[in-house]
Amino acid sequence: MKSVTKKICCISMLIILIFNITGCKLTLKAGIIKHSKNDAQTKVEVIEHQDELDYIQSRFDTLEKSLLTSKMNDEAITNIFENFLTEIEIEYTNLYFVTEDDGKTFIYPTMTLPEDYDGRIRDWYVQAKEKGYYVSSLYKEAKTGENILTYTRALFKQDELLGVIGIDIVVK
Repeated sequence: MKSVTKKICCISMLIILIFNITGCKLTLKAGIIKHSKNDAQTKVEVIEHQDELDYIQSRFDTLEKSLLTSKMNDEAITNIFENFLTEIEIEYTNLYFVTEDDGKTFIYPTMTLPEDYDGRIRDWYVQAKEKGYYVSSLYKEAKTGENILTYTRALFKQDELLGVIGIDIVVK
């Protein structure tokens, strides 16, 4: 009787294990397909708004030069951001710079961020740091409900990463 019970338990456990493995494979496959669809959607959105992105990329060259020649303090960065934003011909919600060494965040227009906010762990920062730049998929801005694309770029002085600059672009 004990051997029959053991066999039934072993067979039951084996069946449960097979179902769990199959379920994990299906979940993983679904995640990969969803991720691939998200990547494809992002590429379509980027292509649809390539003119805006090309414009911002070209304007970021000037922004980078201004930041690299500044004293990198609150007042200097605020002035650079204000000048940059008066010169661009594109609708935006935020312009920001997060430093690599201490994670200080400069944001324009100024807003209060949580005390524990660290932009260096955000996807837009990590991706720009790894690849040199990052373009998000299209998303709705929480406060306004506007469609937004985020563009970020790593800022280097010689080979040293100073931080990441970014802008949230409103797209129609």
